[in-house]
Amino acid sequence: MKIIAHRGASGLALENTLYAFRLAWTLDADGIELDIHLSHDKRIMVHHDDRILGENGALFPLAATESAILRQMALTNDRLRCGATEPMPYLEEVLDAAPPGKQVWIEIKCDADIVPYLAATLGHSTHSGQIILISFQAEVLRACRAVMPTIPCYWILAKDTPGSVEAASIRIEQARRWGFAGLDPDYRLLNEDLIIAARTAGLKLNAWTVNVPATARWLAHLGLDAITTDYPDLLRR
Repeated sequence: MKIIAHRGASGLALENTLYAFRLAWTLDADGIELDIHLSHDKRIMVHHDDRILGENGALFPLAATESAILRQMALTNDRLRCGATEPMPYLEEVLDAAPPGKQVWIEIKCDADIVPYLAATLGHSTHSGQIILISFQAEVLRACRAVMPTIPCYWILAKDTPGSVEAASIRIEQARRWGFAGLDPDYRLLNEDLIIAARTAGLKLNAWTVNVPATARWLAHLGLDAITTDYPDLLRR
């Protein structure tokens, strides 16, 4: 079972920074997960939220702000400051730093308008074979499949909506029909029946966000392919 560092080693460093990703590689994570948005000048930025707080207290939407301006803003985090002096990364910077054989899980946080720019960026990267694309939005993944058919797509499933367990079963068949490689559920959605159904449909499974070693051992026993964690060092012990 692979260990994927959630937004880098985000339990130990400022999430979605080059520092957090470098730390994840140092801690022998099998892969990293990151979030992307499109800036006003069509650069792919690595950041979780769709806006950033400026020094004057104003919120700057990423989609309406030039990438050079976004790079000048101080990244902040409520918990940790490690890596906070680094600029918001471009996607290609993260890809260029990925070691051979390691995975990069790219969560698309915006709509399908980003897909042509993402395809161009990955097409110029020597790391395209290490990429997995993930999203909560099936239509975004379908758009990715249309132009990047060789890159695996995983559909993210959450547990914070009514009927989410029942919906997960329905989405297994939809994911198979649409050619997705796997599902990326909140680990609390998982049970043996759901795992068997996903396997029968030929889908791989990654679960998020797992920070307790006992939970990780349970998921490994169930045969998951990967788990996402804030603490890759903890789950490696």
